[in-house]
Amino acid sequence: MKIKTVITAYLISLAITVQAGEERFDIKKEITSSDFKAQFETEVSLFLSGDKTPKFPEVGRPETYTAVSISLSPFGGSRRHCLDAFQKAVKSMIDTAISHGYDAIFEIKQAESESPKNEPGILKCEPGYKVTTVSISGTMALSASALQRKLDEEHIFINLPSRAPATGAIFIAMDQIFESPEARKILSHGLSAHWGKTSPEFKHRSGPDDYSDEAEITASGAENACRSATLKALSQIANEAKERNFNAIIKLRSHWEGEYVQPGTLECLVGKKKAYVTLQATLAEIN
Repeated sequence: MKIKTVITAYLISLAITVQAGEERFDIKKEITSSDFKAQFETEVSLFLSGDKTPKFPEVGRPETYTAVSISLSPFGGSRRHCLDAFQKAVKSMIDTAISHGYDAIFEIKQAESESPKNEPGILKCEPGYKVTTVSISGTMALSASALQRKLDEEHIFINLPSRAPATGAIFIAMDQIFESPEARKILSHGLSAHWGKTSPEFKHRSGPDDYSDEAEITASGAENACRSATLKALSQIANEAKERNFNAIIKLRSHWEGEYVQPGTLECLVGKKKAYVTLQATLAEIN
């Protein structure tokens, strides 16, 4: 028993010693490798910090993406876990770009919060005993062709033909809700909301993203429940905007079950006990 304890203590000591070493990666080599390309087939162009880039007509804010890799080995994490966490962080970055309509990411580098003295093009990583963490920063951008596609999509949206509500749903004018005292209270401290056919020009944006909520149907009726659910969803959006220092909510739209309706119209599903809504919104920094 004593020998077993000594051996266990030695192995733990060895594991701690092994996992404490710093691993270094050439980021460009990793993202241009055949293994990386096989995992991430994407139309999003990737540019490292210092790479020459085209002139982008729209550029987002720099954002940080963090991922972890878990080691189940008694010897702790290894170089493999650094690479796994790195790939997960890059995947999160690419997925966000695609969902927000961007087709390029530039200034990709190790996040300065993780490695203040980082070297251009190099990822430094110390494998953890159980958890290895890697943070990557990058800036989303739109090429001229992608921007034109978005403008075409926007033209289609603002000219949508009228249609009937989905089964079990009703339509409500957004003005009735977003111009109410309750909405104005949610949109306090300089935060504005824009839900019509036009939106102000912006410096940076994040989105679009969907926000869903629900409310109990009471004696006051289904429309009031829809109103309450919408205000709750709006509160979600406003809180996120304030936390991330955006001063506007633009392109605020009804997006129930992934379907748009005419601008300024809200679609609300009325169930037996609750009403449900989904809003799509883009957070923006406007002048």
